[in-house]
Order: sequence, then structure tokens, then C-alpha cells
Amino acid sequence: LPTFIHQISDLKVDGVIASDLGVISIVSRESQISIHLSTQASCLNLESGQLWKKMGVKRLILGREVSIREAGNIKRQTGLEVELFIHGSMCMAYSGNCTISNFTQGRDSNRGGCSQSCRYSYSLAYSKDDVKTQRHFMSSKDLNGIELLPEFFAEQIDSIKVEGRMRSILYAGLISKAYREALDYYFTHKAFPAERLKDWDHELVNIPHREYMTGSLHQPADHGSVLGRDFFTEDAHFDFIGIIRKVVHGRYLLVEVKRSFEQFAEVEVVPYSGRPITLTIHTLFTSIGAPVLKTEVNQLVRIPSVEGAEVGNIVRRAQLKATPS
Repeated sequence: LPTFIHQISDLKVDGVIASDLGVISIVSRESQISIHLSTQASCLNLESGQLWKKMGVKRLILGREVSIREAGNIKRQTGLEVELFIHGSMCMAYSGNCTISNFTQGRDSNRGGCSQSCRYSYSLAYSKDDVKTQRHFMSSKDLNGIELLPEFFAEQIDSIKVEGRMRSILYAGLISKAYREALDYYFTHKAFPAERLKDWDHELVNIPHREYMTGSLHQPADHGSVLGRDFFTEDAHFDFIGIIRKVVHGRYLLVEVKRSFEQFAEVEVVPYSGRPITLTIHTLFTSIGAPVLKTEVNQLVRIPSVEGAEVGNIVRRAQLKATPS
């Protein structure tokens, strides 16, 4: 470990995320790298934060059980940077204390290996005579705190965190884009107009997710945070069809196909900032210029060029089944 710490120190990394006391002590001893306390350490209150400060931690990635107001108080009282979850999957167990995945899959939940076993439905019977029913009684609803961003600013939270474990490129890209734009907008204008919130909400409700809630950001999550049987949007409303790998301005976009699509399909190119760009694929060619009517997964194809497209942009086909909630 000391050798590795020296290597990443030479690379001038911004920080390391750790939860183990031994690792934290070695990082402090061997380098000047900023130590961020992992949410797996289950730091949930001021006293815990003060202890970690003595251990050399510079930023606390607080557990999901902490409210925005509590996080602000921990920041003020400890003088440490504070990072708080704002969107994505929620654990039913206290942060850093789940071992379901260890038993069901042999994968350590607290060392990056969580298989999200709690997300599945299970048969539940209170006695041998009961009729077993399939329920998601260990699965939480998903966190969505975009409308609470003004409160994050008010409490001077240093960083917001999105849970993207086992999620797609589409999910990670669209969520990050929405929150990045919202942060930048509020930082400049100090307000969220209803029209802009509607745009961001439209993006968030049209990606695969469980029913949304605000978790414990306001008050402790209760039985209402448990997922009901009827609300799933695992069939994506935004159909992820590819990634732009090359842009030849005025001629074509070279797209790596992730899901098959056909000529004349209506798609959207999602830029790094701003609204999606609508495009009808009137012409469709292979990477070497041969015409094709329908693409195959992992194929490289040329679609018409569009102003504003960049390498790495997501291409999607919007189905638009959901409406902002």
C-alpha cells in the first residue's frame, strides 16, 4: 500500500476515498493526498465527523441517512468538506452495514462488490400455511433531490453524489448532465425557474428508475420509502441507441451502435450541455460508406451530421412515455 500511495501521489491525484482506519493512517503518513471518507464508514453525525477529522480526513461522504440540514451542521462544526447523496439507488440498510450481497452472491457489499440483491422480489410467508407472494420488501425507492438543490446551496454542501452502481452509460450521462446544468444555473441565477426545472425533471423521469422520493434529505425515511409492487420504469423511455465516436463536420457522425435502429428513425443527439438535438436519419451507411437499411449492435455506422454534436455524445430514440412528476 505505501508503494501504491507514492505512485498516485506522484500522479497528483485530487484525493482518495477510504473507509478503513489502517488505510487512512497510511495515506496520512506517506503523502499529502486529500482523504475523503467513504460512505461505507457510515458517518452519520457530528461526533463521528469530529473523530474522523482527528484521523486526517478532509472530506466526509455522509451516509444517506443524514438530512441536508444535519449535513450543513456537521460541516460547520467540524470545518470539513461535506459530500451528500442527491440522486439514485438507496440502500435499505444503514450505509456501510449491509451484507446481503455477501451471502447471496459472495460479493462484499462494502468493498465495491454489491450485487444489489435487495432489489429483487422475494417470497414472503409468515407461517407455513401462508400463501407466498412476491414482494420487493427490501427494495427502496430511488432518491431524487434536484428540486432541493437550493437547500444544498443554503447549507453550503461542497459536493453532491449520484449513485450509479450497475447503471448504464445512458443513465450516468443523463443524470450527470441534468445535475451539472442545474448546479451551474443556480450558481449563476440563484433561482430555479419552473421551465428549467421541468426540462431537468423531464430527463430524470424518462430514464429507468424506481419510484422517486427525497429519502432522508428532509426527514428520516419511513415505511413510505419502501418500493411498491406496481412502479417500475425499467423499460427505458429513452431508448439508448449509440455513442458518437467521430464527427466529420458537414458530412456525417460516426456512431457506435448500442441498440439496433433503422433508416428514417427519429433520434436525439444529447450534447454535453443544452437541450437535445433532434435528427431524422435520412441516410444511413456503414463505416466504409456502404448503404444500409438497419444497423446491428456494435456496428460503426454513419448518420447525417448535425450542428452541435461532439465525440462522446449519446444518441437516443425518445419514446416519451412518462411525464414530469
